[in-house]
Amino acid sequence: MKLPRRSAHIAAILFSLLLIFPSAAVVAQAPSGGWTLRLPSVQRDFVPNLQRVSRFGFGAAPIESIHVRAYPTYTLNAGWYLDWTSRRTPIRPGGISFVHVVGLSENGAPRPSGSALEALVRANPGALWLIGNEPDSPAKDAVTPARYAEQYHEVYHLIKGIDPTAVVSAGGIAQPTPLRIRYLEAILAAYQQRYGTKMPVDVWNTHAYFLPEIPEEEAGLRASAYLPVGISDEANERVELPLAHHVDVGLIKDMIVWFREFMARNGYHDCPLIITEMGFIIEWQALYPDQATADAHILAFIDELIGYLLTATDAEIGYRHDGNRLVQRWAWFALTKTGGGELFSFDPETRTPGPMTVHGQRYAALAAAQPRTVNLKPVDLTAASTPRVGEETRLQAKLINNGEVPTPRRVAVRFFDGDPTKGGVQIGATQYTAPIDGGAGMAIVTVPWTPAASGDVELFVAVDSPAGIHETDEGDNLLSVSVAVAG
Repeated sequence: MKLPRRSAHIAAILFSLLLIFPSAAVVAQAPSGGWTLRLPSVQRDFVPNLQRVSRFGFGAAPIESIHVRAYPTYTLNAGWYLDWTSRRTPIRPGGISFVHVVGLSENGAPRPSGSALEALVRANPGALWLIGNEPDSPAKDAVTPARYAEQYHEVYHLIKGIDPTAVVSAGGIAQPTPLRIRYLEAILAAYQQRYGTKMPVDVWNTHAYFLPEIPEEEAGLRASAYLPVGISDEANERVELPLAHHVDVGLIKDMIVWFREFMARNGYHDCPLIITEMGFIIEWQALYPDQATADAHILAFIDELIGYLLTATDAEIGYRHDGNRLVQRWAWFALTKTGGGELFSFDPETRTPGPMTVHGQRYAALAAAQPRTVNLKPVDLTAASTPRVGEETRLQAKLINNGEVPTPRRVAVRFFDGDPTKGGVQIGATQYTAPIDGGAGMAIVTVPWTPAASGDVELFVAVDSPAGIHETDEGDNLLSVSVAVAG
């Protein structure tokens, strides 16, 4: 198509901008036939998507959040971080992804809640929301299983009611030991009993440390995970091993398997699993005689743990849409000031950031060694309500990127009545997601649909069609499901 001279100049400018900002610029056609250009804000030290490895993340405690921008976090090659808050405009140094956390309370409201949470959800469409931070721990959210079920239901439906494309995650327990798996089982039972349905979860998450499970009243000054709130230990299931097991990767492997078995047992086999905290969180002096010995042991711990996370698969309990991996993403705790395993140093006297530690250097090197791959895959297609002739419902598709890095640009998603390769009719307009993180990063897309005839209908969702993003597997971009339309 030949464009008028002025339009051709505009098109050339737009094309140049898309080359400069392939992952963020959005061009949309206005109803009048003109064009609206939405440009991204240019960030200092912006890092191209291919350098942000999505499986690797980190935690930055709120007290240090003012320093997130001060540290050269882009040198970690990490793809995401959290600071245990929810933010209207998250700090995203280098373009890194931010994960929101909603705190819970046994006697109060979620934090944030109500209109404050509504505003945050509207400002962050398609975001990942973690509901609860160590809800099982007397030292953190400290809610009973019944209270978790109640507040999760409240927060989940508030978020989804405003933004159906939001991704909501349950869990966040301190460590997936048998006693704490019982805590999760009790949550699911309480939810089913109260609401008459299975608890809806897009993604599960957990912390993966080990601290001895000592009752709070007996712990004193000893490092302890305590016992989970609202769960009795009459069967003596607590894991009260010596503190040296804090760096026992074999025990952490067991805990990850226990968590995945819990997911499979309760119908969440097809959910991603994220470790939202892991690392060395005690003072190094508790285990080692000097800093050099501590560093050597912590580096060996990092190598063994990350090596396991990168390669551990299981056809019975792993996530089948991500090569049966047990874990999709993880966050090292913490950016700084943890006592032993921090990624960057910090001067407590001047309260100024210091250089990357040897632990940070190792974490960054492991991330940098990963392949720069992208692979999109639709994994679920459902209707919001029973389809009926002449009545509008909404179709919802979940898609993931099981490559290692974010997509270089937004992703086109199309819904069809019938096989699109055999003349199927597109349903509604083409939908576009923001760039999707790797490590089975998830996007949820919806479109309205009004069935024209009753009977069985084969629905399809096509991702990145026609192909516009180079993927490792171009053959898994189509998903179909058969639905019965009532007359």
